[in-house]
Amino acid sequence: MSQKSINHHYVPQGLLKNWYIKNSNHKNQGFWKYQRKYNGEVSLIPKPSSTQSSCSVNHLNTTYRNIFSITQEVIEDSNLIEDKLAKLDSDALVEINKILESPNERILNLQVEEKNILAKFILSLHFRHPETLELSKKMVEKNAADSLEFILQNLEKYNISHHLDLFKKNANLSTMMAKLNDPENYNHIVNMNWLVTVFDTDFFLSGEKPLVLNFSKNEIRPNFGFALSLSPTVLLIGIHPKLFKDDANSFQDFISKFVLDYNGIVCQQSRYAISSKKLDEDIADIYLRALK
Repeated sequence: MSQKSINHHYVPQGLLKNWYIKNSNHKNQGFWKYQRKYNGEVSLIPKPSSTQSSCSVNHLNTTYRNIFSITQEVIEDSNLIEDKLAKLDSDALVEINKILESPNERILNLQVEEKNILAKFILSLHFRHPETLELSKKMVEKNAADSLEFILQNLEKYNISHHLDLFKKNANLSTMMAKLNDPENYNHIVNMNWLVTVFDTDFFLSGEKPLVLNFSKNEIRPNFGFALSLSPTVLLIGIHPKLFKDDANSFQDFISKFVLDYNGIVCQQSRYAISSKKLDEDIADIYLRALK
């Protein structure tokens, strides 16, 4: 079996790079990264961090071929799913860059196919996060307990029972991709009302969970809405059409309050916060306390 290290990003590097600071030569220099330590302390990593070392896990999306072979050497790892996600990321980042060029105009003129790409991408940020994958794995194991026990007994005959973990990972990732590719699962995101909030200066943080579902932390199903920072100045928001219907004042009040809450929610559900600048003490006190 191949032992090569493959770093799979669950938040694309192309999106994270929007938080890169520039040096005097206007070259990318990395971003500021505030990390939650296991003892509860929050610290600023002293040097600008890179996308390579953020929001990734080795072999997160790796699947395996020939796992039922009794000859262990023929097992092969595959990047099939990772390649499909990379293609989705690439297509979505094209659309995101268009929005960043002209946010308010572009968001009003998204074509159906463009919105489908972005909705599928947004859902993928949720599905492929390690926590979501682990939750899905437990559900698969629970629902298929009898079948897995049958497979385990047969694998034990050939002294390859440890291959069951590879089988379960394949099943879990395949289920994720099937759900992600089913339009029914992202159409409700497409059908939300989309808007952008734009700041003149850098304000929005990112993190290992930049996607905020239902406007609260660690939600499971994106039923009511979502928010995703596309850059330090642009926040993309989707809201279920029935929320605040025909009530413009409540809608505007909700948006203004939520924008102020967004950074705090990202910090609450992430292990670290990513910023395009070193935060001053007042801002750090407001948002980074959520990392503790």
